[in-house]
Amino acid sequence: MSKAVFPRDDFLVKFDIPETDFREWEKLRLLRPVGFSDDKAPLYSEDTVERINHIRKLSDLGYENGDIQKILKKVGLPKAIQEKAKPNEEDQYLTIGK
Repeated sequence: MSKAVFPRDDFLVKFDIPETDFREWEKLRLLRPVGFSDDKAPLYSEDTVERINHIRKLSDLGYENGDIQKILKKVGLPKAIQEKAKPNEEDQYLTIGK
């Protein structure tokens, strides 16, 4: 299933993201475009919204953007950790005799 992709300005409007915050996150490389249009405009996907939500949560906890950059560089986002911790399908069921 493919995710929708938006030019930068449309992305900011659709997901109600302040341009000043977005520019700062881009500058610190907390956000990166998923690609570029033919006229070199950056494109962002719906997955970027999830990343923004994690950045906002860290910001709400009192972390500065520079600290968030360090956290993401060293630890990554919670989703990446959760994906590694997913149990195997075999572990989801109780079986007798195993």
